[in-house]
Amino acid sequence: MAGFSRWQVTQSMNGQPAFFYSDFKSLGVKISIKVDVKTRADDDFIVFSLNFQPGDTNNENANFILLNWDAQRQILTEIITSAGYSQLCRVY
Repeated sequence: MAGFSRWQVTQSMNGQPAFFYSDFKSLGVKISIKVDVKTRADDDFIVFSLNFQPGDTNNENANFILLNWDAQRQILTEIITSAGYSQLCRVY
């Protein structure tokens, strides 16, 4: 399959929120993701982003999509999630 890649990203410790992003273009591309969560060690709040670009954390013209998922109920700074919580939102 042309352009096929297999990536693996591992976060091995429960720390402050962190993110990983790649420079590949996602428009018009089929992306499959398998997430393996070790729930005994953490309650796991996971976010996927599409079209996030370097510098977007401080870019007032940023335009990307976030898919949030939470394994268990959590009370975060601005939101309260429930088990199995998921949300799709556009940041622009």
